[in-house]
Formats: sequence, C-alpha cells, structure tokens
Amino acid sequence: MKLSIKQASRLIFFYTYIHKKLQEGASSFTKIWSAAIYHPTLRTYCTQEDVNLIEQLGKELGFHPYDQQKKHLAWTIHQLEMQLEEAYERKNKYSLVIKAMSILSGILFIIVII
Repeated sequence: MKLSIKQASRLIFFYTYIHKKLQEGASSFTKIWSAAIYHPTLRTYCTQEDVNLIEQLGKELGFHPYDQQKKHLAWTIHQLEMQLEEAYERKNKYSLVIKAMSILSGILFIIVII
C-alpha cells in the first residue's frame, strides 16, 4: 500500500512527537504513545477502533519479548487492513446509493417541472 503525502506527514508527526517527548525525559513510553494518538492533529483522521488498536500496540511495545511484539505488530497490521477493507466496502456501497438517489431526484425534478 502506498502512502499519500498527507498520510506520510501524519506518521512523521506521530513519531516526531514521540521522539521529542522521549528526549525531553518523559518517564512513560505508554503515556507518550497515548498522548500522540490523542493529539488533535492525528485524532481527526482515526476512527475509535483505529485508536484502540494503536493504543493497545503502544502498551505492548517494550514490555514483552521480541517475538511476542512482532506477533502483536503483525496482528495489529492485519486488523487495520481489515478495517481499511471494510471502509472501502462501505464507501462503495454508499456511493452506489447516493448515485441512485441523485438520478431519481433528477428525474423527479424534471417530472415536477414538466
């Protein structure tokens, strides 16, 4: 999957925010991770499900053996991909409904004018 410039800039902001807070000497990685997720710049682009998954990932990082972290990261990626697929399906479904309603509205408008 290719990232758009907007998506890449959000990721850069996310990791830059975490890096900056860690360099400032913040004590808890989990708190910094959560603060980055809930930052207004990023929050507007994520669903609550996305936030929950990413927040859970932050709680797992650094607290478990490397293999478990890899597994949890793979699981998180899989879940996010499934949510993305569902979002595309919803978009396609509703775009068809909107197109049909637009055509019917146009026909109704023409009938009323005639």
